[in-house]
Order: sequence, then structure tokens, then C-alpha cells
Amino acid sequence: MQPEAQQRFERDLRRDLADGTWDRKHGHLRTQPTFEGSLVLVVSES
Repeated sequence: MQPEAQQRFERDLRRDLADGTWDRKHGHLRTQPTFEGSLVLVVSES
């Protein structure tokens, strides 16, 4: 991951947590006893 992309993600997540956007979109996940999800890692090499 490019440093710029990581910085953008961190900035956007920090903002969304601070202003309540994350909770409006995903707050229901906080009350679930479990969560089954997936993680996809994409790696590109030249």
C-alpha cells in the first residue's frame, strides 16, 4: 500500500469516527456478539 493511500485512509477514518459518520453507517456492528467477515489482500508486484 502506498503511504499516500494509508494516510488518506487514516485521515478519512479519523474524521468519520469523530463526526459520527462511521456510527451512522456501521454502528449496528457494535452491538453484535460476533461478526463474520472477510479480508481481501491484493498485492501487485512489478
